[in-house]
Amino acid sequence: MELNPDHAIVTKFKERFEKDPMDTLLSDYAELLLGDGLLAEGSPIPNPVRYNQILADLMPRTL
Repeated sequence: MELNPDHAIVTKFKERFEKDPMDTLLSDYAELLLGDGLLAEGSPIPNPVRYNQILADLMPRTL
């Protein structure tokens, strides 16, 4: 998986990290990003239950 450093996801991730490196959501977002990349290439994700939990927890926060 390649990350485009100019992509909005990466720039927002960096901004959030610079604002608060201890932000607990950063690890959740990183895990989702990895899972998304693995799924996009057709690979299995290491922990589908955890992936689903993170996604279900984050969705209501952004709606």
